Amino acid sequence: MNELFNLFIIGLVINLILFIIDLLNKNYQRIYNYIIFGSLAAILDLLVEFAGTYNLFWTYNESFYFIFDLIPVELPAIFFTSAVIGKFLHSKFKDVNWKLNINWIFLFISVLGFSIYILSNMIFDMDDSLIVFTLPIGIWGFNTFKNEKNKVLLIFVALFVALIDYLIESWIISSGNYDYSSGFKLITPINYFLLTLAMFGLMEAFDVTKKRQ
Repeated sequence: MNELFNLFIIGLVINLILFIIDLLNKNYQRIYNYIIFGSLAAILDLLVEFAGTYNLFWTYNESFYFIFDLIPVELPAIFFTSAVIGKFLHSKFKDVNWKLNINWIFLFISVLGFSIYILSNMIFDMDDSLIVFTLPIGIWGFNTFKNEKNKVLLIFVALFVALIDYLIESWIISSGNYDYSSGFKLITPINYFLLTLAMFGLMEAFDVTKKRQ
């Protein structure tokens, strides 16, 4: 069973719906943004996957086609569709009228992060090498948002991405079609949390720049 292909199909269906809606509404700027950020996410994933699989940090065992005989073709496609969904969510931030205290959100994240750190070091032998990169760009991405409401929404989206990554990777690894050389560790969904902050920050900076022109 090719789990990656199934995930791609789910993302593709959602993407088709989003593209059709914007085509009907003649929202061509958003479609352009979808393609820009989807392509960026796919290219960045290819670079990371090539570095990881080439050095045997992780391996893939099933795909319809392996790019460079290493990377399942479904992966960059999944990241493309994920970035498109992310851009759609980003465009909807301004329509949400929740009133939440960001200080409490940060307190929750801090306690959660400290708990994960303790558990990872005591039980899972945590490897924090990639976080040297993801932490600063995640902080930068978060700081690009000036509105407190949007910051809260961003944290919720990033937490959701981290949770989904944890569940999906646990599922795929248990199927035997995917494996890390040193085992799956909790730092991976944490990195996805930070990368989500960074990607949404890039989207926000892009929109702000466009408005200034």
